[in-house]
Amino acid sequence: MDQLDNWNEWNPILMPLTPSGLLPRNGPRREVAGAVADMMAPKRALSPRFLEKVEIESQLWDAIRNDMAKARPSAVAHGARRLGEVDQDIVQAVSRSAFATFLRRSVKGVVLSDQVSLSYLYYEERDWVPLHVDGLGRFEYSCLVCVDRKRVAGRPSATYFLLGRTEVAAFDLSAGEAVWFHGRYLPHGRTPLGPGEMVALLNVGFSAARTSSTETSGLVDVAPTRPMVGEMPGSSSKW
Repeated sequence: MDQLDNWNEWNPILMPLTPSGLLPRNGPRREVAGAVADMMAPKRALSPRFLEKVEIESQLWDAIRNDMAKARPSAVAHGARRLGEVDQDIVQAVSRSAFATFLRRSVKGVVLSDQVSLSYLYYEERDWVPLHVDGLGRFEYSCLVCVDRKRVAGRPSATYFLLGRTEVAAFDLSAGEAVWFHGRYLPHGRTPLGPGEMVALLNVGFSAARTSSTETSGLVDVAPTRPMVGEMPGSSSKW
C-alpha cells in the first residue's frame, strides 16, 4: 500500500492542527498541513467543484427534506456535529438518479460505484470539523449537498479545502448548492458555526470501483469552483 493511502495514519497528524476548528494562516501547524496537502495533490482525481444547482427532481428533493427532518431527533453525535441515517428508499432513488450519473461521469479515468452511500450531517452553533481526509471506502469521493441553511450577521461557517501550502478554497453553500470533491486525498474541514447558525447537508458518497484504462465516453465538465475570497470564515486571520 502507498503510504499516502493510509488515512488512519494521516488523520492523527492532521486533526490536531486545527484544535479550535480554524486553519492557521502561518506557523508550524500550517506548514505541516500544507506539506501533507502538497504530497497528496498528485493522487487527487478531482479538485473541489462548486455546483450552483443540484439537479435532483422535485419529488425526490421533497422526500429528502422530509426524511432529513424525521431523522434529526435520532441523529448521533460524531465529533462536533451529528449524523443522521437516510431511508433506504432514498438511497436507492439517489443511486439511480441523473444527478448520481452526472457525478460518476465527471471524474476522468475512474469508474465510481453504482451504489451511493448517503448520510445526513447536522451542524448547529459551535459545531465544527477538524482538518482531515476521508478513508478508502464509501465516501472516498463526496458531494456535500446543502439541504437547509440559516445564516446570521458576521462571517459565516464554511467547508474549506487545503489544496496546498498556499491555496485554500472554501464554500458556504445555500440550499440546493453542492461541492464535489475527492476527500481521500484532499485535507478538508469546517470552521465553527456562530450563534444562531445552522447547516443541514446530505453527503453523497462514492467509492472507486476501479481505475479506467481508457477515458470514459461522454465525460462532462462540472461547474468551476467558487471559492470564498478574503478572510477565513470564522477566523480573524486571512488565507
